[in-house]
Amino acid sequence: MPKQPLKTQCHLGTYITQGMYFCPSHICTCEWMVRGFVAQAPVKASSPEAGAATAERLETGPGDYQTVAPLKTDPQDWPTGRGTNKRTASTPVSVPDKPRQLWAYDLPTPYPPKKVPAVFGSLETEYWPTSPVAAGGLFFYGGTDGRVTCLDAKDGKLRWTFFAGGPVLASPTVWEGRVLFGSADGRVYSLEATTGRLLWKFRAAPVERNIMIYGLLQNSWPVNSGVLVENGVAYFAAGMVLQPGTFVFALDAATGKVKWENNQTTCIPSGFMALWKGKLWVRAFNGGSGGAAFDIKDGKEDPRLKTNGMRGREIGIVKDRFIVYGGGDLYKDLDRKFRSRGTGFAFLEFDQAGKAVLPDTLQFESEFVVPAWNDEAIVFAEMTRSDAGAAVSPRCWNVDKTMDFFDKASRAIDISTKPAWALDKLPESNTDFQKAKDYDAAMRNWGPLQMEINSIALAGNAVVMTSAEKKKKTSDTSLPGWNIGLYKLADGSAIWEGPLPSEPARDSLCIDRDGNICVTLRNGGAVCFGK
Repeated sequence: MPKQPLKTQCHLGTYITQGMYFCPSHICTCEWMVRGFVAQAPVKASSPEAGAATAERLETGPGDYQTVAPLKTDPQDWPTGRGTNKRTASTPVSVPDKPRQLWAYDLPTPYPPKKVPAVFGSLETEYWPTSPVAAGGLFFYGGTDGRVTCLDAKDGKLRWTFFAGGPVLASPTVWEGRVLFGSADGRVYSLEATTGRLLWKFRAAPVERNIMIYGLLQNSWPVNSGVLVENGVAYFAAGMVLQPGTFVFALDAATGKVKWENNQTTCIPSGFMALWKGKLWVRAFNGGSGGAAFDIKDGKEDPRLKTNGMRGREIGIVKDRFIVYGGGDLYKDLDRKFRSRGTGFAFLEFDQAGKAVLPDTLQFESEFVVPAWNDEAIVFAEMTRSDAGAAVSPRCWNVDKTMDFFDKASRAIDISTKPAWALDKLPESNTDFQKAKDYDAAMRNWGPLQMEINSIALAGNAVVMTSAEKKKKTSDTSLPGWNIGLYKLADGSAIWEGPLPSEPARDSLCIDRDGNICVTLRNGGAVCFGK
């Protein structure tokens, strides 16, 4: 039997037949990641699913896998998903006030668009790219077709491509001339950054076992968390549902050798990771408190405040004080235009000792757009409702005012009497907040802007956003045009706007050390704007 109860359809239980234990799929929107059947059969006590990683799971590539061609990096590179291991999607690098399109890269056979009746989003393809990363004058990105692409930042010429055995859902990470990434085939790969040569690959999955996941054959233990590297150690998680188990690893980033493994956790990986306060924070469907936390020294899971935490694949750290997490689910129809129940972004505050001050507090509802922030401001997009469908309206909060809000909230709310999901608004009876019933206004610098956006990044001098052109009538099913624009961080006013050749992916932006802006596109290509 599983370590925790299985959740089946409402009023429908599990059953045993033909020597197997069946748990049917759940129809509720809260179980998108485990849609399907779970069938369990007896296994021997020595099943490899419970065993530690063994040496034969590490395979090396051609040539000397520990010697790589040098890649001249810079502290102002964007070497991992959303820029840093805290996933802020911000950089101190300034972008040009009036950038021009430097180049556009297209696949030999681009993924074709289809006309669908949609207000937000327009393409219905089987392909979604990751957000790009930048280091050493190169751009890198992965995608659901298993392809990892490397482009020259100056001219967009293809340097190399590499195909893994399954979808790549998280951005690659560049470290000391290497590109590391996880794949849904249950493996982590290390490539030479300048050539794409395979250095090593490590099978995180305990056995080779493939199942069909949303039309694609993938391993039962996909590595969808991405790979984060710090101090020469590569961290990642393998797993999808609780029943076959979850495996969290730390490997030597140069050699791929195991430093530690946690194969006893009951967390269900449901998204990406962040590194903070000596902990590896893994987005977990059942983790509460923004995810599950593992000590980076030995992999021991840190018991945290367990709440009915928000879903979503995103996680990040705001000014070394808050975890912000939520967003879209990792597994679901990405072109679905209605918001999942309970989907949004929540804050979780910790004190200096690493103890949670409040349960996760929902502040804004946004499934499609991931916030971006620095120490001064956080820019996000909140979904609103209308007869036309969902609209996404960007706005900006002041980080210091947000911290002040949480300082007062921690003194004003008795968390013992309220569930976490009820803390989206402060009680009006509290005198500290009677003067500001609109708590958003108390923290807001500007907004909301009347725009449909799907990606945000912060440069040193501007907010960068991609947005859809407004349609004249809501019944129009034609493909909308898409724009990229720069906006003042002080008031949200437009600095510059220009067209994009195709629909950008959600969370599609990165900014390299030279101020060039790279955008990954739904057709499999990429486009770059700069001086």
